[in-house]
Amino acid sequence: MADTSMEGGGRTPLTLKYYYRMADVLSNSALKRLPKEKLEIHFQKLGNKPLLIKWFALGIDSGLSAESITSNPTIALKFCMENVLDRLSDDAKYIASILTLLVQSLSITVLEFIGRLNAIQAENAISELDVRKNPWRL
Repeated sequence: MADTSMEGGGRTPLTLKYYYRMADVLSNSALKRLPKEKLEIHFQKLGNKPLLIKWFALGIDSGLSAESITSNPTIALKFCMENVLDRLSDDAKYIASILTLLVQSLSITVLEFIGRLNAIQAENAISELDVRKNPWRL
């Protein structure tokens, strides 16, 4: 029986279907021209993860080569993070930068003080960063 999951390391029909749906949505014929065998190799390098396959397709759509995306995983991660960060408000970016510098958990009050933000700004920024409330950001 064929593995039809999108996770778990198998080269699956669903990963290809997902990729080709992305190609249709992006209306990019270059995405469709990549041979299935090569796609499977690239998908294996990406762990057959749907989110990484999405960024793989978006990277190719933006002009990157498939080989450059999967030969250096930091390129895919950088592309992914740049797209996420581009959608954040300035306050959310500011709070995220504060959180990356600190090694301990902080209360929102401490973040307000460190960031010199008012309570509403800090709470809105934290809410924006909470992926449980904004799963589309991923």
